[in-house]
Amino acid sequence: MLSLVGEFEPQKVKVLIEKLFVTSGGLLQPTPNFPTQPQEKLNIHAEEVEQDKISLLWPRPGFLDIPFIDRQKFRLGSYILGGSSRSLLNTRLREQLHLVYATGFSPSTRPHAGVFEAWAATTPESTQRAVDELRQTIYKFLEKPIDNQLFQRSLNFIKSNISLSFDSLHSVSGSITYDLYWEDRIYLPEEEIELIDQITESQVRDILKTYLTPKNEYLAIMTKNKNLKVGWGSGQKLSPKTP
Repeated sequence: MLSLVGEFEPQKVKVLIEKLFVTSGGLLQPTPNFPTQPQEKLNIHAEEVEQDKISLLWPRPGFLDIPFIDRQKFRLGSYILGGSSRSLLNTRLREQLHLVYATGFSPSTRPHAGVFEAWAATTPESTQRAVDELRQTIYKFLEKPIDNQLFQRSLNFIKSNISLSFDSLHSVSGSITYDLYWEDRIYLPEEEIELIDQITESQVRDILKTYLTPKNEYLAIMTKNKNLKVGWGSGQKLSPKTP
């Protein structure tokens, strides 16, 4: 990302940007779209660590391959599931069950590929149950509406974050540059908020259901227990791959 702030001659900036980013003919280089080839569904990595780190993952499209409004639904759903101390995962696994040291849910994206990740840090003795509770909490959310107060609070948090994207000269320049580069237009905070206000709780769950499915799951665990076995899918025991 290139951000320029201050007094300058626009023509000189144009020459600089063309030199850095623009190809012949005045066209931007398209972002390569390489096919993803997921490998093993289960990966257990043995290493001397104090806590087991669990990552439950679901592949998803990149941000250039889905509409802008759907990306906001992803963002909102991820925040509800695991984006704060009041999230569903933190409330269930940490506060109610005292099962994990920390937990969360976050989307990671590139132009043409991405992933949803539910993660947790726990003891080796609690790893199997933590994996089970991650799954149960997420799939329960997809099937059953959440409390409207929770949804509205999450909606307000996302909208406040959008407003803050224009709260300083630095953030304004960064937001505008990002939009122009990736969206080929500028989304003002008021416009984004107006779009997000149209999102319903059921729409968030419906779009996540498309990607968060048991069939689409991948599980990675880092542990010092080289003999760790984890129930997978129908509950069968699988031995880890050790270095």
